[in-house]
Amino acid sequence: MKVDTLSKTALAMSLALSLPGCFKYIPTQLEATPPGEEVRIMVTPEGVLELSEVTGVDLSNPVVRGEILGREANEILLSVPVGQRQEGFHRMQLNQTIRVPAVEIIRVDRREFSATRTGLLIGGGLGASVYLVKAIIQAFGEVEIDNPADPPELNFNLFSVPIGE
Repeated sequence: MKVDTLSKTALAMSLALSLPGCFKYIPTQLEATPPGEEVRIMVTPEGVLELSEVTGVDLSNPVVRGEILGREANEILLSVPVGQRQEGFHRMQLNQTIRVPAVEIIRVDRREFSATRTGLLIGGGLGASVYLVKAIIQAFGEVEIDNPADPPELNFNLFSVPIGE
């Protein structure tokens, strides 16, 4: 491989692998978001202060992620992850339902699957694998495999069933 091709491949892989996963967030209106929808909500500094006491939200980052459970008067009910419990190999997500006042909400983003980002992530992973295999082959050289002219025949008769005698 040429150095130019290697650098282009490395750049393409790093761009593909640096995408933030297989989902993207799309701005939406709170009224248009149905219960059960995964959302990211940006709240006011006062709202973050109240929520940090309940959920441990970072005060420097006024964003809460969770699932909308419903609405009551001027509040929304949001199920947010607070931890995990593991029993053997089974891992269970622990959620907490919080109330977020509508006046404290600055912006609502809906979580959506991104086929493009997923394809780039898979392509980047495959590209990285191919690059790694080629680099290993280049580093250690190609090994010749002995191919005899007449390979031995292997017959495996595990059992036979006589029919018609």
